[in-house]
Amino acid sequence: MATLRRIALSTAAAALTAALFVPGPRAGAAAPSPSAAAASGCKPSVAAYELALPGHPFSVIPTADERHVFVSLSSSNPRSRTGVGVLECSAGRYRLKQFITLESQPSGMALTHDGKLLLVADEDFTAFVDVQRAIAGQDALLGYFQDVEGDDAGAVYVNVSPDDRFAFVSDENVATISVIDLARARANGYKRAAIVGTIPTGRAPIALTFTADGRYLLTTSQRAQPADNFPAACKPEGQNPATAAVTNPPGEIIVVDVAKATTDPAHAAVARVPAGCSPVRMALSPDGATAWVTARNSNAVLGFSVAKLIAGDQTAQVANVEVGVAPVPVIVSPDGALLLVGNSNRFGLGAAGNQSLTVLDPHAATTGGTAKLGQITVGKFPRELSRTRSGSMVFLANWDSNSVTVFDAARLRGLVH
Repeated sequence: MATLRRIALSTAAAALTAALFVPGPRAGAAAPSPSAAAASGCKPSVAAYELALPGHPFSVIPTADERHVFVSLSSSNPRSRTGVGVLECSAGRYRLKQFITLESQPSGMALTHDGKLLLVADEDFTAFVDVQRAIAGQDALLGYFQDVEGDDAGAVYVNVSPDDRFAFVSDENVATISVIDLARARANGYKRAAIVGTIPTGRAPIALTFTADGRYLLTTSQRAQPADNFPAACKPEGQNPATAAVTNPPGEIIVVDVAKATTDPAHAAVARVPAGCSPVRMALSPDGATAWVTARNSNAVLGFSVAKLIAGDQTAQVANVEVGVAPVPVIVSPDGALLLVGNSNRFGLGAAGNQSLTVLDPHAATTGGTAKLGQITVGKFPRELSRTRSGSMVFLANWDSNSVTVFDAARLRGLVH
């Protein structure tokens, strides 16, 4: 069992950056919404640039004013560290300013909507970081606890309810989602007594996505539980697909009633819908009507009607588009016109090489048109996509390249080939 060290912050040398020049947006491309980045000077002057980092990045979380970005990092060699990097806008680029040292394997992160607290899913633990202290280079760790006492829960993802009252943590190894009362956590010094309870899922829950009205939480489970009685539909992941037998049930999307999850989490799951083989990440369309899910072992991205998911309608799937090998991250562009899917190839031959983002037209994907627009070449093992609140920038964590790519959202079309 890993032991989480007391936080230690130190000033890190600015990381190397490499500019990638590409053409501007195509004629007729939608302009980005007004952005705090314009005032801060952090919106890229090029379509994209890559920022080298001292470790494997997983989650990339910008602050609301877009002047700072938090990146969870795992050690990539005996001399690199594990923790959270604090990037700061300087001379028009993000540069590594501080490093928060943590043990285990920090992965998914979330900011409270008031911007004061950063939550980190850290394998055994959930850790809580004071944002302003972290930015200032001060001791910022407010506390941490094990999601499952004395065991490795495999905490991999975290999100915060729209009212900032509760946090939800995907505990991948134990097939549950922990529900944390944040007011109770603050009051008791971030001890396990802040956990309200757990929501049972299928195997390996990951995504934690709130519906537009905040009433429901949608999560992915890589393999449905036997009680769901879904017939076998998937081959074991990582085996030779030409010879492996279909033995596993599909994964699923689980719909959680948020209000019930805060009082009776064990019975908060209100619907379960099959979702291809090994569904992992999820992104909603800007109108909240469609959930896009990467089915890693299906080499596809799937679209679902959110209304039908909530109703438990087993015909909720509205799109199925083949992409690259083992897709993981997914995001919808701020204007809703582009769907970006990161192809990780994490289990295949040639996984050490650069990978790609498949770029899709989501409207065409749901209406039977030609959805594929092309691809964007990125780093090794694209693992997580995120964007600023204003929508001016998109971030991609390249796990095996030890880098983050920063995109100008308005110029994404110019990168497609």
